Amino acid sequence: MSDFTLGYITDPSPLQADANGKITIKVQPTAGNPSAHVGDDSLYGFHITFPVGTGEGDLTTPENVHGIGLKASDPKATAAVGLDKDTHTATVSVSSPFPKKGLTISIKDIRVGSPGEFKLTTSYTRPHETDRRVLDTPRPFAKSSGAFYFSNLKADQPQVESGKEGRLTWNASDHMDSYTVDWAGTSSAGGSRTLDAKAVAWTTPKLDDPATTFCLTATATLHGAVVRHSLWVTVFGRRGMARTGHLQALGTVRITDPRPQYVFDDVALTTHQVNRASAGVFEDQTLPAEGKPLSEIFPLSCLTPSDGALLIRVTGDPFETPLQLTARYPSESADSGLTKEWGITAGTSLTLPLPTGTALEFTEPAYMGGERRLTVHWAAQGGHQPLALAHTRTTGRTS
Repeated sequence: MSDFTLGYITDPSPLQADANGKITIKVQPTAGNPSAHVGDDSLYGFHITFPVGTGEGDLTTPENVHGIGLKASDPKATAAVGLDKDTHTATVSVSSPFPKKGLTISIKDIRVGSPGEFKLTTSYTRPHETDRRVLDTPRPFAKSSGAFYFSNLKADQPQVESGKEGRLTWNASDHMDSYTVDWAGTSSAGGSRTLDAKAVAWTTPKLDDPATTFCLTATATLHGAVVRHSLWVTVFGRRGMARTGHLQALGTVRITDPRPQYVFDDVALTTHQVNRASAGVFEDQTLPAEGKPLSEIFPLSCLTPSDGALLIRVTGDPFETPLQLTARYPSESADSGLTKEWGITAGTSLTLPLPTGTALEFTEPAYMGGERRLTVHWAAQGGHQPLALAHTRTTGRTS
């Protein structure tokens, strides 16, 4: 598990091709991170790498790399950008003391390349070490153009009467491939639905929670590259009058990029030779065409870095033994100390609201032949804070 979690925001969102853009990355220490490496003179290295060139998968061209502006929130931090012509990549490197209260890295004045999708790869080094550790899985970002835009998701009524429906609207270009909306309330399981590709509005189910968060994801194909972009909106329920004390806000409050994390994204679970295998997008990376043995993926454990929703969906042929999900809730939550289990098989569609610090473990399903598809997305409340996934062959529960 990484020592840190990341949040991302692009300005504009999505980035616009052939225009200047900015990427902001917030580095936050993982809860409970050991402080063995936290000395006043100990410097961590944070590295953000992106492809450069003239293709659809490149952020910018090599000629524009040295025009990029850099800024780190810690005055003791130093930042530089380097170009590697052999790998056709550029890397922003920031040296900083341990960011006890977080570190914000701003990459600005980026001359964005042609429309498509590129990926940021992130790593870090501990003090007095040279080997880079994985900071986050590669993150895809869209480079839009006048032919593709998706913005301004809003609710006609930000607050609705309990038990009433809401209506969401948005602006989008033509020729979208699909829309998917996922939602979760503060006390209900929520749900997921695929919308018509030409939709620009949607009527929600009846809402009975104090707040329900909706994540709308648009998928489009730009010059042969599949691009996804997500927008969020929260609808509040009206439940009578309430009194509060005085509220004092100190500092700046920001909402970071709300994209979900694609843990599994429509992954095909099949049998390759004698082994159960998976093929598709796992942790934002495409698995080999022949599939990856499930024994290299499960058991899969993690700890939720924030409040959020876990979205799970399985279609196709049934399992012989279901995929098992175990959640152990933290002592500070409403379900203090409880352990809950779900057996997930074909036809299952779950949206699970989870509090910060929930320990999750997925165990391997059993099947022979056929094909079923697994989707698991994590949507953090308030910004992109991905799950730090750990793969272990031990059979004990996560704590």
